[in-house]
Amino acid sequence: MLNESWLKTLANGNYTLTYTFSDGNTDTFALTVKNVKSSHTHSYTAKVTKEATCTTEGERIYTCTCGDKYTETIPAKGHSWVKGETVAPTENEKGYTIYTCASCGETKKDDYTDPIGHRHRYTLTSTKAATCEADGEKVYTCSCGEKYTETIPATGHSESAWIIDKAATATENGSKHTECTTCGKVIKTEVIPATGEVSDKKETVIFTGSAKTSGWGQAITLSTTKEGGSFDSSVIEKDGYFEVQFKGGTDKAEVILQSWSGGADWARVSPTEVTEKDGIAYAKYSYDDVAAAFGTTDFSKVDRFHVGAANGDIEVLSVKYIVGKSTEPVDPVDPVDPDKPEQDPYVSIFWGAKSCGSWGQAVSVMTSKNYGSFDVSYLSANGYFYVEYSGAENELELILQSWSGGANWARVQPSETGRANDHYYAKFTYADCVKEFGAGFDKLDQLHAAAKNGDITVYSICYCTPAK
Repeated sequence: MLNESWLKTLANGNYTLTYTFSDGNTDTFALTVKNVKSSHTHSYTAKVTKEATCTTEGERIYTCTCGDKYTETIPAKGHSWVKGETVAPTENEKGYTIYTCASCGETKKDDYTDPIGHRHRYTLTSTKAATCEADGEKVYTCSCGEKYTETIPATGHSESAWIIDKAATATENGSKHTECTTCGKVIKTEVIPATGEVSDKKETVIFTGSAKTSGWGQAITLSTTKEGGSFDSSVIEKDGYFEVQFKGGTDKAEVILQSWSGGADWARVSPTEVTEKDGIAYAKYSYDDVAAAFGTTDFSKVDRFHVGAANGDIEVLSVKYIVGKSTEPVDPVDPVDPDKPEQDPYVSIFWGAKSCGSWGQAVSVMTSKNYGSFDVSYLSANGYFYVEYSGAENELELILQSWSGGANWARVQPSETGRANDHYYAKFTYADCVKEFGAGFDKLDQLHAAAKNGDITVYSICYCTPAK
């Protein structure tokens, strides 16, 4: 049988064909080829036999019903790049951006940037603290070994107040010095000239040295001699006073007399007067104030003596009891000048400077029937109490106290306030006092100049009687 596909390849013409049989015999015959145009129209169906990828071509075959076919190449798609993370350059490496193909997931690096080169990054590697006199330093070092030093200036000395090394006497010089509170180096020394004065004071030294406490604690606690201790309560004599030298706030030290033998259990005495010199406070606690707080002048009932802190930090340097004239002149400012005709005659109840905080009593004075200094016979119906003070203008009140039949705690408010002698003043009329305390001032036991909700310092208390 002739191969039809082969016959279709022959051009028009006459051909001689030889056919060989399987037994080896042959036969020859003539063939005339004459191509006649076919009326068949190809109708191809496409089929993808190989899908194109991002990087490789695909293939599509078209086949006709007559069996005719041909092949078509499908172009590669190419990548569809999506911009992703950008990596910053380092000192030595380039930076770049990572792109990812949305079709196949392949990644590439592109958009390269040059290395930035080395940049110093310093960290603190050592510190030498500055002293009062020598500079310190801080050393900063980079990972590459480069370093620089920063100077810490010397702090300079912090000078203390004068410290008494030896007190001057009437015939001998004393000495004092200041020192650095940080390193202790002596900064200045000075001679304290001899006073050239002879005092007729009688001084009993109760304590010298350094004793500290804070809050409401006691820096010094001494039992009396009757209790086997060193404090002889017989030194507390009329017209005398305790003197306490201390560091801290000027209103932060109090004397406490303790008794379990018939006196006040815990008699707290605030300073009658406080002065300050060279950072040291000198507090005086008068005999009258001590007796008023203890409730009796029989000091044989004292069992223990304390110097305590009044809600602060103190360092007690010395404690004395002094009787007689002081070599230090006391020149209080009289708030009421009797030489001025417009001022009323008065009786002085207190001069000095005593302070207290909110709801405390700056000055407390016992009446004469309780061995105090205030005689109630001074009070006249046309008179008034006059108090000079500092703080807030409306923070002072007068308290009349009685345990003898009058009002227990009569709080009297001022009828008038104003300014005088660079301080505030307050007046409390006789009628104001009667209104709160009641008639009969023979029942008055103690008078207080007190603070309301604020801090005050009282400088004077007088009772004035206008001229009739």
